[in-house]
Amino acid sequence: MKIMSHSDLTVVIPFYQRAPEPLVRAINSIKAQHGVERPHVLIVDDESPVSARSILDQHVPDPASFIQLIEQKNKGAAGARNTGHALPGMDPFWILALLNQIIQKFRGIHD
Repeated sequence: MKIMSHSDLTVVIPFYQRAPEPLVRAINSIKAQHGVERPHVLIVDDESPVSARSILDQHVPDPASFIQLIEQKNKGAAGARNTGHALPGMDPFWILALLNQIIQKFRGIHD
């Protein structure tokens, strides 16, 4: 399993749905983000009743160019998130860096 290292942003989507629309909307939203030229979407299909693979095949042109799909036995939402975050190359401390940036910007506005 290879992590795309050329990405500006990696989004982990734990997936368990009965309809395709939430996944399609999420992917379209990620692709529409300003300032992100090369998104990487990591979908962890947690044995969903509607497979992520079938949704990608039907609704997303050329998903292999920016989407990595992991299919696993059902582990629940937390298990799916943990699978995505535990892959080599994933930074488990990204949230701390993001929160630090938000705090610094907030302080700059209110100083």
